Parts: sequence; structure tokens; C-alpha cells
Amino acid sequence: MLNELLSWLSENEGSISAVVGLTFLVGLALGPIRSVVRRRDNNTPKEGRADTDEVLAPTQCQTPANSRDTLLALLPVTHARDDISDDAWARSLDEDLATYLSRSTVVRIVAGGGGNFESLEDILKSLRKRRVRYTLQTRIRPKGDQIRVNTQLIDVATAQYLWSHFYTRELETFETEAEDLAHMIATQVLVPIIQAEVSHALAMDESEWDYRMLTHVGYHAFMFGGRDEDVFRETRKLMNRAVELGPEDPHARATRAISLATTVAFNFSEDPATDVATAKADIELAMRRAPSDATVLHARAWVSGYFEGYKYGVPFLERAIESDPSHPHIRADYAYMLFFSGQTEEGKAQLAQAFRLSEHDPREYIWRFFSGAMSLYEGDPEAAIEHLDISIALATYPVANMTKIIALLVLSREQEARQALEEFAYKCGPTYGQKEFLSYTSGVSKDEALTRKIRKLAEVWPGDTAN
Repeated sequence: MLNELLSWLSENEGSISAVVGLTFLVGLALGPIRSVVRRRDNNTPKEGRADTDEVLAPTQCQTPANSRDTLLALLPVTHARDDISDDAWARSLDEDLATYLSRSTVVRIVAGGGGNFESLEDILKSLRKRRVRYTLQTRIRPKGDQIRVNTQLIDVATAQYLWSHFYTRELETFETEAEDLAHMIATQVLVPIIQAEVSHALAMDESEWDYRMLTHVGYHAFMFGGRDEDVFRETRKLMNRAVELGPEDPHARATRAISLATTVAFNFSEDPATDVATAKADIELAMRRAPSDATVLHARAWVSGYFEGYKYGVPFLERAIESDPSHPHIRADYAYMLFFSGQTEEGKAQLAQAFRLSEHDPREYIWRFFSGAMSLYEGDPEAAIEHLDISIALATYPVANMTKIIALLVLSREQEARQALEEFAYKCGPTYGQKEFLSYTSGVSKDEALTRKIRKLAEVWPGDTAN
């Protein structure tokens, strides 16, 4: 089934239609769609260095430098009643959250001070004096044999709640699950931070702009913005200005190039021909200025991958890894391009290496989706579902949900597929509805019998929200 699609893509390599087709197949590894605040928790289960297994600190990875720190203050996890066991849970979750969020290159983590919700305004006043941009507050509340964890992301300047969510866990297993829960929170909070960073940059007085700050924001919008047309449109404005302010900066040029290429691949571009030409010119200049820079080579790979075919992007990712073997995101993208260029075993090996380089990475939900797509392609839908369940639990990632539905139908587990479709419609609608579901699944399924199953499943759309 997926083998037939891969053959079709190889035959049509380099065409925009093939690029868009493969975009639907694997979600392009760029991140989740617009942050969807869930109404309920998903509890489903340097130059010249050789390749290495050594795990290096993420700060050693080459990413566009920021000219100013974006500070995220973590308020101490608090509990709703005096209980010594609550203190132990709070400390465990506190420590794990700090650990996982500190791995991100999006923000720098600082201590937030007192965590009493009743004095939040006083805390915000103190944080404003320290030029903190965001704060994350978390509260745990045991109730019966369960424990509820509430977490909120707050814009310090405006006191606006940018994101909030609650998670319910069994009391007797919470202590052992605290690490995974912290990873989940750290993953989900980055998307609204990136969206807020783009909005902050656009709202700033232009006299405060500099190309390093704009490029840093634009790079992470590419990494985490996903299939969000508004984010890419706003990022385009930032990167145009970044290139105006730093016309010779290779990171500014490379970041605009990959943003434009992604806009074309996602069919967001109003003038594809001009955007393709600009992206190619940008990446050529960036390559002349910094031919061994990992970020530039990463962007060069995606421009080639989108416009020529993934096998043409592979050599640039090989060079990027030679330049920075510690960069797990580049290695995961390398795995993706290898696998869907026909080098399946090497692709799987490189993806395993990415997991080793950065355990509990903020983009693990994408890598788990890669693993699921690879397993499904190789004819192991059971293994695919295991990986996809982890991806879905970590983040709202529609392509993982839809691919899981396909895997369930391959196994003829129609009732479970129906339940998965209802969950997908509940969590991802109305952005993703019947039309988007059929568009994606028809692009993946080249098997007539499977296609009939998919269409029959979608005939009655959950909540009667067909569009």
C-alpha cells in the first residue's frame, strides 16, 4: 500500500504535486498544527568531527543565535492540601519540568519564585522587573484515587493565559509517571510559546528589531510551526525584515529560504514561482557565506528536497551531520529523507541515533510519527500503532491520528478505527474535518480495498461536522 505510493513519488520526483503528496504522507516533520487546547487529556498509552554516539548538551548544537534571551520562569509546583506525599510529587514534577524545558533552544529557564496562586499578580510584577517573558504555573490536586495536574502558560507583560491544560493520573502510579508527564507538558507548551514569540516580534517597535532576534524566532517557527498558514505568513514578514537588516547573514538567508520553500510545499504561497526563485537565491548566498554551517546545510537539504526530490537533500544532511553530529533534529530529518529515498535500513538507524542523542526531546512526537510511518510502510501496523500512540499522547499532531486510523483499518479493527476517528474529530476539529481527513488518507492509500474502508468510515462524520 505505502510501497505503491513511494514508487509513485519516485516516478514524480521533483514535481510540486509529488512534494505535496509526500507532505500529506509524513507531515513533513515540522511540528504540530496551530496549538489546540485540549478539552480532555489523552492518556493513550565541529568541523571535521566524525559521527559519534556521544550525547552533547543541546546548547552545543548549531542554531541561529538570539541577540536577547527569551526567559521562561517556572513557578514551583504547588499542591492543594498539606500532605507530605504531595510535597514529594511536587518536587519530582518540578525537577523534571526544569530538566526537559532547559533542553529547548526556544527559551532560557529561570526560577520563578513563590508559587501561591493567590499572589500571582505580585509574582508577575516581580518577573516583569527581571524582563521575564513567560511563566508556567502548575498545581497538583489529589482527589480520591486520582490526581489532577493543572498547568497554565502566562504572558508576564499582559497576564494573559496563552495556554492551559489539565491531566488526570492514578494516584498510586503518579510518582512513576511524573517524568513522562513532565515531558508531555514541556512538549506541548513550546508551540504556544513560538506562536506568541512571532506575535511579540511583529508587535515590537521596528527600531528594536535586529536580524539575529528575528532569525532566531523564524527558525523555531519553522521547526515547531507545523501546518499553520498564519504562523508561516507572519514568519515570512519577520524573515523579509531580517534579510533587509542582515543581507549577508547566512542564517537569516537560510531561514528565509526554508520558510519560503515550506510555504510553497504546503500550498500557502500566493506566488510560488517568485517564492521558489527567492528561496533558491537565498540558500545559494547562505551556502557561499557558510558552506560548512549545520543550520545552513539543513536548510539547503530541505530546499533541494522540496523542489527536486528527497534524494537530492540527503547529501547536504550528511554534511550537516559531519559539521554537527550532536544535533538530533538534523539527524532525525536525515533519517526521514533516507527512508523515503529508499535507504530504509540506514534511515531507521539514523532515527534510532536521534533518540539516543536526545532522550525525551521536545520533537519526539514527530520522531515517533516517523517511526510509525516507517513501520506501516514495512508492513507492521501493530508496531506503527505503538509509536503513533506515543506521538498522539505527547502532542496534538493530526497526521499521527490519521495514520493510526489507517493502521487500524489495515488490521481490520474497524470499531477501534471508529473510536480513533471520533477522538481525532474531537481534538483537531474544525481545523481538520472530513475533507482534510479524506485528502490525507486518499494520498496515503493506493489500495482500493483500504480506500473503500476509509471512505465508509468517514461517511458519517463524528459530530456531523462534514465540510
